Amino acid sequence: MIAAIAVAALGRGALIAIVVAIAVVAVRVVSEYLVPRDRKLELEDSFAAQNEVVRRSLADTLAGIHGRVPPEVEESVASIRQNVLDILGREARLGAHSTELFVVLRTATDYMPTALQTYLRLPAGYATSRRQADGKTAQEILLEQLMLLDREMVDVADAVTKHDLDRLRAHGRFLADRFGHSELDLRDPGQS
Repeated sequence: MIAAIAVAALGRGALIAIVVAIAVVAVRVVSEYLVPRDRKLELEDSFAAQNEVVRRSLADTLAGIHGRVPPEVEESVASIRQNVLDILGREARLGAHSTELFVVLRTATDYMPTALQTYLRLPAGYATSRRQADGKTAQEILLEQLMLLDREMVDVADAVTKHDLDRLRAHGRFLADRFGHSELDLRDPGQS
């Protein structure tokens, strides 16, 4: 009954606009008063927990292969480890749910350890001397996988750095706009 009177008095479009406005206000009120304010703290705690898991996994991985793999494998793992640690130092720039952060976390806790564990299950002589159908030894296959992971970590680090460089350049443009001299400036260039 009330709805029929409102439609007759206001028209259908106005009534819909009012209902939408009320819904928007209701959502805003609910989100303001019912969503906990410490959500940022949870994300920071999540970063800290992820950071610790990744660091522990990297340390365990490096310790687990020491003296059990050829030096070039250890060097590749050390390079990946360093790239991951460098990225973790700037992890907040990646965002809690970014694809890049996911790849970094999985590289340190799954992709690299799985490749190494699979390699270590092979008999030592087989891993270094027995050629497979593709003409590669297990060691060469492992090194290819590690190089791929290392390249991906370098790409992620470059993406984070590019973001920082873009911000630096934008700030430089702001400063040039704010304090730079225009060609239309009538003052003598020797005067400041």
